[in-house]
Amino acid sequence: MTKPKAFTMFRSWKPTFDALSDEEAGQLIKKIFSWHDEEDCVIEERGAYIAFVGLEPFLRINKNRYLETCETNRTNGKKGGVANAKRKVAKGSERAAKGSERVAKPSHKDKDKDKDKDKDKDKDTQRHNTGLFEFFWKVYPNKKAKPLAKTSWEKIEMDETLYRKIMEALKSQMDTRDWQKENGKYIPHPATWLNQERWNDEEVRVVKKTHSNLIRI
Repeated sequence: MTKPKAFTMFRSWKPTFDALSDEEAGQLIKKIFSWHDEEDCVIEERGAYIAFVGLEPFLRINKNRYLETCETNRTNGKKGGVANAKRKVAKGSERAAKGSERVAKPSHKDKDKDKDKDKDKDKDTQRHNTGLFEFFWKVYPNKKAKPLAKTSWEKIEMDETLYRKIMEALKSQMDTRDWQKENGKYIPHPATWLNQERWNDEEVRVVKKTHSNLIRI
C-alpha cells in the first residue's frame, strides 16, 4: 500500500488543541504521525486519547481519498488516459471553431450516471457517519443498547464541528464526579445521552485525576 508523503490538518482543529495541555497536544501530534506511518503509539493522557478518537475519522477519509486518487491515476495511465484527454480537447476545439451553438441534451446514460454518483455519495456519507458512531461507542463508558444508540446517532445532523463538540463534551463529563462515583452507576445510557443532547450540558467541576491511564490504540 502506498503511504501518503503528506497529510492535511485543518484550522478547525485548533479549538481541540487549545483545550489540551502542552503535554497532551504533543502526544496527539506524535500519535497523528505514528498513525499515518502505521506505527504503534502509546497515549498516556486521556485528553489526548479522546482528541485523537475525534480526529481519526477525518484523517482516515483524507488518507482514503489519497489512495483512491493514486489508484485512479494508475488506472488512467494504463488505459492511455492522457492521450484520450488530449483527443477530447482537440475535438472540443474543432466544435468551437465551427461555431456550433447546439446544446446536447443529456442522454439516459448520463442521467443514470448522475443517479449512480448520488447513490455512491449517499453511501459514502452513511459509511462515514457509521464510522463516527463506532468511534463514539468505543469511547462511551456505558456500553448498553447499542442499536438504540445508533438509531439516535443517525437522527443527528452530524458535521465536523458538532462531532468535535460531542467528543469534547464526552471527554469532560467522563471526568465528573457523577460519572465516576459507584463505578459509573449514574452514567446515562448512550441513547439517552444523545436524545437529550447532553453534550450541551453546562460544565461542572471536574474531578482531579490522581494517575494517568496508559491507553494503546
